Amino acid sequence: MAALDVKGSLARLGSRKVSDIEHNRLVLGLRQLLASLESAVRESANDGQLPIVEDMLANLEATDEHFHSYDLVRTVRTKIDEKLGPLIESELERQVFEGDGHDVMPLITEQLLASPEYAELGENILEAVKSAADVLSQEYSGVSSPESAIASATSLTDSQPRHRGHPSYTYMFDDDSSDTSTLNQTGTGFMFLSANRFRSISSSLSSTQPSEVRLDALHTLGHYAPSDLLASEFWPDLKKVLKEALADSDDLLSGQSLRLHSKLFNASSGHIAKEIYTSLVDHLSGFFTEPSGLRLRSDGSLSTADDSMARVLTGMRLLNDLMHEIPNYWVRYANRFTEEIVSSTISFLSLALDDPHRVSPFLLLALIDPIALWFKKWMHPNYGRADIVECLKKEKNRLVVFGVRICMDFFLQSRQASSMKEEETDRMKTPEVDDPSAEYVYSSEDLNYAYFISSISWIGRLLIYANGRELFPVQLPDCRVTITDFLVASLKTVFTYNPGASRIGVGGSYDAAVLVRQMLKRMAYSRGECKEHFLTDEFIEALISPLHHRLSASDSVMGRDVCDETLVWIGDIMAVLASSQSGRKQLLYGEKNPRWTKTKFAPVHTLSQFAQRALDGSLSGTMPSEQVVSSFVFVCRQLYNTCEGLVILYPYELHMHVAVAWREAVSAVNSPPLSPLSPGSGSSSTDIFKWEDTLVDNLLNFAGTPKGLLLLQQTGTLNHCVEYMYQRYTKKLQVSKCEKFGYGFMVTMVASTAPGMVALYETGFLCLLVHDLWMVTEGSDFDDRLISARHDPMDPIHRAGHKALVNLLNVLSSFPALYEVIHEPPVSRNVLSSPRSLAHDVMATTTDTSSWPSTIFDLIDRLVLVDSNMQSLCQSEQSHLFGLRFLSVLTTCLDSFLLLESRYSIVDALLSLQQSDTTDDGIIIIDMCSVERNRILVATHLTGGPSERLLPSRDLEDGDHPYPWPMFSSLPVPTEYRPRSHLVPHRLSRPPQSNAMSQFLEATSSSERGPRWIQDCRDILCNSLKSQSLGLLEDALASVIEQVVEALVRIPDEVILPLDSQAGDAASEPLNAIQSLGVDVVIRYGQYLKVLEGSGDHTAALKQLLQQTGGFLKKRQRVVESPLYTMKGEYVGHDWFISTLFLLFWGNAERVWKFLLNMSQLLVSCYLWIPHLHSSVHLPANLATSGIHPSFSSTAHNIELLLQAEVPHVYSAFRLSGFTPAQMSQHWLHQCFWNYLDWPEICTFICVCIVMGVDYEVYFCVAVFRHLERSILEATQQQNLLLFLKETTLRNFKCAEHLDYMQSLEQKYRSIVMNDLRDISKP
Repeated sequence: MAALDVKGSLARLGSRKVSDIEHNRLVLGLRQLLASLESAVRESANDGQLPIVEDMLANLEATDEHFHSYDLVRTVRTKIDEKLGPLIESELERQVFEGDGHDVMPLITEQLLASPEYAELGENILEAVKSAADVLSQEYSGVSSPESAIASATSLTDSQPRHRGHPSYTYMFDDDSSDTSTLNQTGTGFMFLSANRFRSISSSLSSTQPSEVRLDALHTLGHYAPSDLLASEFWPDLKKVLKEALADSDDLLSGQSLRLHSKLFNASSGHIAKEIYTSLVDHLSGFFTEPSGLRLRSDGSLSTADDSMARVLTGMRLLNDLMHEIPNYWVRYANRFTEEIVSSTISFLSLALDDPHRVSPFLLLALIDPIALWFKKWMHPNYGRADIVECLKKEKNRLVVFGVRICMDFFLQSRQASSMKEEETDRMKTPEVDDPSAEYVYSSEDLNYAYFISSISWIGRLLIYANGRELFPVQLPDCRVTITDFLVASLKTVFTYNPGASRIGVGGSYDAAVLVRQMLKRMAYSRGECKEHFLTDEFIEALISPLHHRLSASDSVMGRDVCDETLVWIGDIMAVLASSQSGRKQLLYGEKNPRWTKTKFAPVHTLSQFAQRALDGSLSGTMPSEQVVSSFVFVCRQLYNTCEGLVILYPYELHMHVAVAWREAVSAVNSPPLSPLSPGSGSSSTDIFKWEDTLVDNLLNFAGTPKGLLLLQQTGTLNHCVEYMYQRYTKKLQVSKCEKFGYGFMVTMVASTAPGMVALYETGFLCLLVHDLWMVTEGSDFDDRLISARHDPMDPIHRAGHKALVNLLNVLSSFPALYEVIHEPPVSRNVLSSPRSLAHDVMATTTDTSSWPSTIFDLIDRLVLVDSNMQSLCQSEQSHLFGLRFLSVLTTCLDSFLLLESRYSIVDALLSLQQSDTTDDGIIIIDMCSVERNRILVATHLTGGPSERLLPSRDLEDGDHPYPWPMFSSLPVPTEYRPRSHLVPHRLSRPPQSNAMSQFLEATSSSERGPRWIQDCRDILCNSLKSQSLGLLEDALASVIEQVVEALVRIPDEVILPLDSQAGDAASEPLNAIQSLGVDVVIRYGQYLKVLEGSGDHTAALKQLLQQTGGFLKKRQRVVESPLYTMKGEYVGHDWFISTLFLLFWGNAERVWKFLLNMSQLLVSCYLWIPHLHSSVHLPANLATSGIHPSFSSTAHNIELLLQAEVPHVYSAFRLSGFTPAQMSQHWLHQCFWNYLDWPEICTFICVCIVMGVDYEVYFCVAVFRHLERSILEATQQQNLLLFLKETTLRNFKCAEHLDYMQSLEQKYRSIVMNDLRDISKP
């Protein structure tokens, strides 16, 4: 066992008794130790370096190389080994026998320290050492000077051998049995404080002794360590006489006692701190509990010139200092110490509160610490907060009741309080009571103000925490005050106080309005339920009442005198509330109105009108500053960047008002003198630039929703906003102070549309993303690669490039966006012909950023189609794999695949690469790239849902055949990729079924099919789907939608688009390359489903149908002059809706044509049939030429609206990942869920949307997201959401199983969704 030093032994073992250690041996050993330390102690004491000596003694074992040679140390170690050695050995044997023999020492040590043998040994050793120290102390008592004491000590040790070369030290010990031995403050040496000495000092401090004797005793006590004093059994007696000294009329004596208390408190022991603190509290309590205690003057004022008042203030200042220090050590205290300190403090502050003529501790503390910083420190750690609240409850809330009463009285008299002179506020500082010639007199108004400042500070701190709010409601004599009542009343002070600049000083502000604003702002910014108390109609109405008065041109004080600083504060509070879901609900609908209920009394209308008129400069009176305007526009921005908020804010057309203000700001910057946009017009150029950035930032946030993006595009500022976003994106800045994430979600939303992609391309955003991807694949230092190869992970998407790949895919996942950047066929690629040129190209590729790819053309050319560029890549396989993964995700969109195929012939290119990657025997080599190419070829050539095709895995398997999927280098795809067990719906494979739907259709004639018949048809369809009695036969579904459409066109209210009588005679339009390739895909899928059989030429029939509908749609399109390539001419993508109908009607083109003519008059055609509204004459000109289809601005907008309300976790996952539900839902809807659902489910989707209503398109997508919720959350956690949604089919999703959920959405949201979908005349 390690040797135990004297200091450590005394600290751990405590004061106990001994009988079996030789007394003389211990005395001699202690003499030897003192003599060896003589020189060091004498030198340090003479130089005044006493802390160095203390540190040396505390670490003697580490600093003295002869420590273990001292007889005293050997004696102590011998007794430890004799008494505890057998116990340790027996316990070690038992632990090893019972356990596994590992890590038993900590357990043995713990049991040893708790054993009675250890306690008994400690008593014996400590008593022996103390007895030896008493002997030495008696021998030294005859020495009167430090020099003689040292000489005597030296003479006592002459007979003891000295260690050669080691200095001799002599010292005495204080009587410290618990912590440490400390150098006495006078430099006279070290000594234990004996019991007799303790009694002598205590008697000298008695009040019966002369002042000189008591002062000498206090000075003597100051020479001892605090731990020595408080560890003595005589401390209670000493504490009593010290308190008497504190209360003595002699200022010198009381001051010395106060300084001693301060010194004792600085000890590191929790017990010592508690004793000193409670002693000081008890002393100060006497001044306030006596009948003739401190009183105010007859006029209610307070003077500090009185001696007793000065003495009390000095004690209160020390108490306040201790209160500031206590929380720093709470974690070291036991619970009972904390409880005693808190309890004594609360009881002390509750004294004399009921008598208005007496001075209370609370008042004096308010003068010393006006804003209650001590309480802030006490409430900050949770460790002591619970004790504070419990003590306040035990005191029957006296302190809380008093503070609330003071605040409520001040709120009611705020006008009177606001007339207080600035000098009164400046005097709210701690008086320098040490100057006896100075007299400070506080008037009754000053004292009331001090009461209020302190009360509002610590009550505001209480309200932040949940257990503090449990003290409310507070029962006052005349009323019951709730938290809401308190907050509403406090607003009166904010609005009626007009703070001057002189009230805000360097050290903080004592202005009432500023303090209340700070309190409310802290509550608003706090987490949890604190801000929920703001979400009441009463508080919100009181908060925005100045806006009401400004809007109504009222001359009331509330509206006229509210300064800009207060208005900015109101805007900040509202912005914080609007950043949470509960806060948005309160602002949009009010407290009592249910969600989705529009009411003109909701706070959002006041906020919107104020922001609108402030931007226009049409407010009455003095125009608010730009900072005020921007703060309220920011509040509205927190609302309109959500789908729900934009629905309510749209009528105010804030996008137009902000755009006009931005153009005025730009004009002011470019054409001096500055034209005034807001008050003052004396703004500096820096302010104008800041104002311009603020406006464009607010405009940019309209792009947070699909409909908002359309509104932004119509302002004509989309390119400027994207350029601003690009600057902030490159700096990795947050969107706003109230949002945690960056611009990823907004970038993806903008890139979902053709005009957004053009803006991203023109600002260099797309080039930046391409460079980022190239950097992680080929952009490393070329010299380093020549020395050592880079060891990249071999996963298909490694972590180093995952983010760059996903960022690029986010902006290219939409077909219109991709079409804008690769609309033209690529130019022929240069072929490298010589090793010299090849080496030069490699060097340029890796070291010269100007040679890096900057467009999607270049990226595909270098990373995907690498037949001529493979050798120019330093990491050829890894880079090519990146390109293939990039291509794999892009081709999940059928239109994007057809676009790439028409431009690059990617299928032939991939087949050629597979052919070149073979052995001499013609077997394709299995590696990462060939496996990925194989998967892309299968996915692009075969069409079908989860049970209609088998996509090969990217992973190898264990066994003899690690890759069981067949490789191929020519078409067709092997049959192994089609499931053999899949039963395709075939007209002849099933006998005709008689069910409720077929009977219903046959039982009615066309003339009987009105609104009632349509409703009955919907009910039967739902019941048939839920019971699965419909059979999901194409004939049944085709008949249903045909007859429903025929019935709807006969109802005038259902027809929204007129049909020209000559519509059927339109000339045919030739098909573009994408549409022609799409025909081949459709025919292959139809043949697999066996719905295209017979001798007819189905390819020619489908082409003729597409040409015929193309001519029909051209007659209904505007002639558009637009820089967008997607708007030049007919719809550029393939018509997947017509293709679905063609298969649904078994290849009967005439039947499909007739059906389309009827359906083109209905609302459902505007959203299911995507090309129908392309540049349509039925749309407003600005909407038709925007390049944003109503299916995005309306359908996708409503999908996000419902998703945020119904499946908030999924919506949050999208926001976190930077991907958008709008983009994914457009992907599904534009290709009618091809490759994501099986054919029967696709037919059901079309039928449900036509029969039940076009709003079921929205409910269907929400149901899909809800079905995928768990998988979406997991993919988000893995940062893989986009890849998961794009490449994963909707397995196990059955429309019938989710129909009840869709119907529930219909009941809740149909009025909102249908109103938006029907109103195609505006965004």
